[in-house]
Amino acid sequence: MLFTIKNYNGLPASKVPTKFRSYHNDIKQAINTGLYNEDKEVKSVIDGFLSLLNLELAIKDTQKVKIVKDPAQIQRLKNGIREGELLLKSGKKASGKKYSKEELKAIEKSVNNSKIRIGEKPKMKQNTTIKTLPLSKINTDEKRFQNRKKLNETIVNNIVENFNETNLDPLIIWLDPTDNKYYLLAGHHRFAALKKLKIKDAPVKIANQDYPKEADAIRYAKEESNANRSLEKPYERAEIYRKYRLQGKSKAELETKAAIEGKNKSYVLNLSYLNPKGKTLQALIQFDSSTSVADTREMEKIADWIGQTRKISNKLTDAHENELFDFLTDKTASKRIANKVAFTQKVISILSNMFFDATKPLNIKRFKYESNGEKVYNTEVSDLQDKIKKNQESIDFIKNRFSNPGSKDYVDPNHEDYFQMKKFADEKILDYNKKINALQKELTVLFKNKSTYINAGSNQAALFGATTTKRKAKQKAALGYSQTINITDELSNLPTLKLEAEATKEQPAEGVFKEVTNSAEPSNSSRTKIKGVTSATERRKNAIDFEYFNFQGDLAQFLGKLEKKNKESLAINISGPKGSMKTRVAFQAVDMFIDHGLNVGFASLEEHAESALFQDKEDQYIKPNNLNKFYPFSDLPATFEEFMSLVSQFDAFFTDSWQKLLEHYGNINFDTQFRKAINGKILWTIFQETTSGSTRGGSKSGFDGDIILKVEKGENYTENFVYAEKNRYETIPGAKFYIHDKKLVTPEDEEIKPLPAEIYLDI
Repeated sequence: MLFTIKNYNGLPASKVPTKFRSYHNDIKQAINTGLYNEDKEVKSVIDGFLSLLNLELAIKDTQKVKIVKDPAQIQRLKNGIREGELLLKSGKKASGKKYSKEELKAIEKSVNNSKIRIGEKPKMKQNTTIKTLPLSKINTDEKRFQNRKKLNETIVNNIVENFNETNLDPLIIWLDPTDNKYYLLAGHHRFAALKKLKIKDAPVKIANQDYPKEADAIRYAKEESNANRSLEKPYERAEIYRKYRLQGKSKAELETKAAIEGKNKSYVLNLSYLNPKGKTLQALIQFDSSTSVADTREMEKIADWIGQTRKISNKLTDAHENELFDFLTDKTASKRIANKVAFTQKVISILSNMFFDATKPLNIKRFKYESNGEKVYNTEVSDLQDKIKKNQESIDFIKNRFSNPGSKDYVDPNHEDYFQMKKFADEKILDYNKKINALQKELTVLFKNKSTYINAGSNQAALFGATTTKRKAKQKAALGYSQTINITDELSNLPTLKLEAEATKEQPAEGVFKEVTNSAEPSNSSRTKIKGVTSATERRKNAIDFEYFNFQGDLAQFLGKLEKKNKESLAINISGPKGSMKTRVAFQAVDMFIDHGLNVGFASLEEHAESALFQDKEDQYIKPNNLNKFYPFSDLPATFEEFMSLVSQFDAFFTDSWQKLLEHYGNINFDTQFRKAINGKILWTIFQETTSGSTRGGSKSGFDGDIILKVEKGENYTENFVYAEKNRYETIPGAKFYIHDKKLVTPEDEEIKPLPAEIYLDI
């Protein structure tokens, strides 16, 4: 059955060959949404995809040959096989004229199919061109038959050190009829190794029978010979497809030819769209010899992203490419770009602007794209955030009246009506907190429904304009508050208190407390005394002002407004599967804490602190100037009491891992013996997970913290991220922290508009 656009929806995923299955749903989506008919590039890609699919299915159908059982039919097939083999042997027709190469292939295919039908295995074509040849007779022509600039000496030396004549693959050579010399097509590393070993003769295969013309030999040497052997770098392979594009090959043709690249196909094709002399490709080549794997992979990612955007749109110039490179290598400017889709979407938004001028810079650092739906969404978010802020300002103002003696409106605790005023103030604070919680819930719902706004498109304002007002009115009515909050109006109902609005720089618009008289509340002296405990009022009279850490950066925003605890310690617990980069995010936190002036201890019980692995992480994540405040160790004290004495000397302490600590000291209660045993510290503890996902060292211990973090593994390590399962100090609900890129991603950042089908195909 031939599949077309009309009947593709009827093709179940189970019938699609495995290598095409990942594209199946995206193809159906592009067809159903009309994108196939609206975008010429998308149409071209999908047509090419269907051609490849039908070809693959056709091949599978030919392989389902029924074995013939009728004796007469078997004999007829045998006669045909014999005649076909005679024709192949002579290579000539009855007239004496030679068969063409295509005709011979057709005869051979017919003979083999007939053999399959009678239950015989077709004979493989025997290669009779392997022989031994002196190395002195083999020439190299890198310009014609090589992509790489130079050989990899590591590979050459490895062949020399492990040379085994029996296992040596033959060199592939080609006899050039113009000068009657042999030229090396494949096996350049082996050739160099043999010369280094001073071996005179080598096994060779002469490729002229398969590649009679020079163009065929060049194609084999440059495109086919090293495609799946990983001897050439992806940017060297990309040069092949760059030349094809310049020759006018279509995207579908490039896809077919690039199939030999295997899993690197998408990456190699993306690189082929880069300017060979541009910043991106030149940086990629330079970092190829870097000793830092992380730096090399980062540059590969940048090259892949930029190549993808150039493949999608021919509006981008070489100058734009350099601008995109500068943007992605500027970590401050690009910190909100979490993945390739987000980056591509940002570039597409710029190119889609009706005023886009290809002769001018993209100005990507300053560009902020907003559809009509997004504008409505952002307005509602801003409105809710403003209301939360105003309520919080009212709370802060009231608290300031009772805690700041320097305020001109300070309420003196010795005032005869202090307790009545304090009670009334506490009630108002409670009321404001309820309103803040309700507004935050509304904001969270808005975050979750962002895609609804965006997908509504140009009619977004009309769609949400009327309903939004009604929805808000209902919510406010249910919550019991009016649009304008006024402390003066609400408090004036109390006959024993006189309140009026005063315009001062430090007060919010809602109003302030005035001095009161005629208190009906009993004085402090008449209150009942409870032995052994202190009332909240008494405690607050002597309370120390709360302090918070002022950490900076994306990780700090992700963790939230962390408190400097006066009692007990602030516990941050993190868990995740093996290899999810838990230790790496811990190292990032170490550097952040030291930037703030903290002394940091680190019990490294999984990797020894003096190992190369541990010190590599130090070099990668901790600034050289911060190392003098970092105290890692792996040899634990004899007793847990001595260990805790050591912990108490630091401002922040990391344990990797809790399970290893238990193995050394036995059963320890995380909450009572660790978190609550010392005051004012930050305790960052790593918990390992079993293969089933449970926490090693006890699941309860993992949840006895102020902040409980989980690491989610992505398809590759660059997509691993941390999220908060519980965070008492959270300021951005639903935020994620991507470990490799050191980036905070909010729910707003993750909502991406649908992209053209070509991006989803990742072609």
